[in-house]
Amino acid sequence: MVKLPFYSFKINGRSRPGYEVYSGGKSDCPEEFRSLPQIRRPEEMIFIALYLGERPTGGYQIKPVEVRLEESRLRIRYKEEKPSPSTMVSQAFSYPALLLAVEKSFLPSGPLEVILEPT
Repeated sequence: MVKLPFYSFKINGRSRPGYEVYSGGKSDCPEEFRSLPQIRRPEEMIFIALYLGERPTGGYQIKPVEVRLEESRLRIRYKEEKPSPSTMVSQAFSYPALLLAVEKSFLPSGPLEVILEPT
């Protein structure tokens, strides 16, 4: 197992939980991801968007814990942070989401299995 460096960004969420993987190329990667100021060469990155789905109020977040490479598997550990009962939050649905960016140079060529692991 190798622990990989990564960038993380808060993004707009979706109503259903899940994830999407983008190669960073112009044809498959949303422009909003490619134009992040911290990413100088998006074509040299792989992007993984994580979506928690709908939550009943504001105050929910996804926090990345670590990204590890295990042969041809990319294991992403993350934590869902929930608002404490005493915290004032918006009384509207929220859609927590997170974008991770990992340099392709750290990854093997060929198929890559993505494993999401909540902590």
